[in-house]
Amino acid sequence: MARILTSLTVLLLMQSWTHLIWAQDEYFSTQPGKSKPNHSSILGRVHSHYYVRLEGSTTQIRSHLSGDEFYSPYPFGFNFKGGLISGFNYRNKWEIESGIKRMGIYTTYSFDLHKSLGASPGDGTSYRLRVTYWHIPVVLKVVLWQLRKNMTAMATLGAGYSWEGDNGIKMIGPNMSRNGRGLPNGTMLYYTTTDNHTHSSSFFSGETGLEFNWYFIRKLGLTASVKRLFGPDNLLRLDSKLVDDAQGTTYQVKTQAGANGTSVMAGLRYRF
Repeated sequence: MARILTSLTVLLLMQSWTHLIWAQDEYFSTQPGKSKPNHSSILGRVHSHYYVRLEGSTTQIRSHLSGDEFYSPYPFGFNFKGGLISGFNYRNKWEIESGIKRMGIYTTYSFDLHKSLGASPGDGTSYRLRVTYWHIPVVLKVVLWQLRKNMTAMATLGAGYSWEGDNGIKMIGPNMSRNGRGLPNGTMLYYTTTDNHTHSSSFFSGETGLEFNWYFIRKLGLTASVKRLFGPDNLLRLDSKLVDDAQGTTYQVKTQAGANGTSVMAGLRYRF
């Protein structure tokens, strides 16, 4: 019995000593325990970033006419221009951007020969003048709405400086041409048109609008916007005159156009 008690006492002492050593090793360990990452905080983090955008835009600008009743604006069609923009996005709250793009300002007219001079129905003469400017905008944007962090709608407000491009009109003096049309009675109508214009070499303008961005993959997205441009209304000034060579009757009109209109833009956007 004494031997059995002695053996049990030794076994208990050895077990207690082992537990004490383990406790000391854990307490004095130099390697801290690894904490689990907080996935919720990582997924909820919003980073600021830079981006670039390659874009194309078209601007709808109408000429303002004053003069003879037989003159009217002539539809110019699409005025598509490209641009390269870079910007900074702060935590998906606001953005500031700038770059360089091209902008076309044009003025037009159409003269109805049928109503004024008795030509065949549909006959007319027209003149279209466009000057292309280089444009540097500075635009501030604020997020209005966001969905799943890859879709945003923004309000935009900006200003810009524009100057005449290399292919600007370099016409000196009036542009004169003489034309003829057959009349319904079999005779010929001859008339002379004279167009003289002036335009501004540079100007400042403003803009406001709405923009929508959609990142269809992590770094690449699409941008679309609608903007209203505000600028001088007399950038292009055109004085035109049409003379009926047989009767000597003169018809005159003045037209002007500026950086006031609606611009629609679509672009491809890459964020760093």
